[in-house]
Amino acid sequence: MARILKKIQQKTTSVEKPAETPPPGKDYILIFLIMLSIMVIGASWEAFDAVMLSMYILLTLSLILTYTRRHGANRLSEFQMMLVTRGSFVTIGMAAALFLIDAYRRYIA
Repeated sequence: MARILKKIQQKTTSVEKPAETPPPGKDYILIFLIMLSIMVIGASWEAFDAVMLSMYILLTLSLILTYTRRHGANRLSEFQMMLVTRGSFVTIGMAAALFLIDAYRRYIA
């Protein structure tokens, strides 16, 4: 009777292993975009006005924070991940706002 009870308990309370998250990919496209934006900033430092230069710097910072969010999830605390995520969204939003301001200045005003 004890053996049957033990078998039933093993069947009903199976030990579930926590699902391991697969490691993130290499993100070659993201690295390429970061390097491309750094090269554009370096090559066009003199030619860009303050709005365009700020927009590209914010875009690069947003890409770096996105890369950090994707690859640092297991090394950062929850608070740090929250800051990285919010920082990424804020910088991309500011870059988009600067793009709209620049487009307005160039084509409408």
